[in-house]
Parts: sequence; C-alpha cells; structure tokens
Amino acid sequence: MKLVLLILKDEDKLDDLIIKLTEEKINKITVLDSNSYVSEKKKEKQTNIFSSMRFLIDYSTDESKTILIACDDNQINTVKKVLNKIIPENQYNLIILPIEESVGI
Repeated sequence: MKLVLLILKDEDKLDDLIIKLTEEKINKITVLDSNSYVSEKKKEKQTNIFSSMRFLIDYSTDESKTILIACDDNQINTVKKVLNKIIPENQYNLIILPIEESVGI
C-alpha cells in the first residue's frame, strides 16, 4: 500500500477531485484544512523592515487542503491521472510514501 500526501492549493477543485477518485474506486480519503508555514509567520510581529515587505508583495493565499489517500500500489497511476486532468501542476504538491503497516483501513 501507499500513502498519497497531496497538498492542494486550489480548493475549488476539491469536490471534483474527490468525485473522480471515488468513481475510480479510490475511497480511503481524508481531507484536512492546512496553512503554510509562511502564513503562520505572517501572524508574528515583524521587526525587520525587509521581512515585512516580503509579505506585502506576496499576494498568494497560504490556505490549502491536505489530502491523505491510502491506496494499493496499482492505483497510484490512476490517482496521478485523475489529478493531472483536474488540477494544474502549480496548484498542488504530491508526495507518495510506502505504508509498512495499516490497522483499520
């Protein structure tokens, strides 16, 4: 088994992604709200003028969805195909990890 760790920046595509994955019989999916480290640093008081200016010119949102998918090895290519059809590459980060042991899945 594999664990697909997907960080999705374009939250508008989440429903379409879940629907397409479940149509492909990939249904062990967990979705979490997440924020980048940069957004947490923005909340802290900045004392350095240059570090403050960096946040003024960064217009991108730091909110995202973290999606965990447990799937069989032979489903990985299906996950990638569905992902590539729905979401542009610059809107997500994808990490695939082996699962050594699983209980309750």
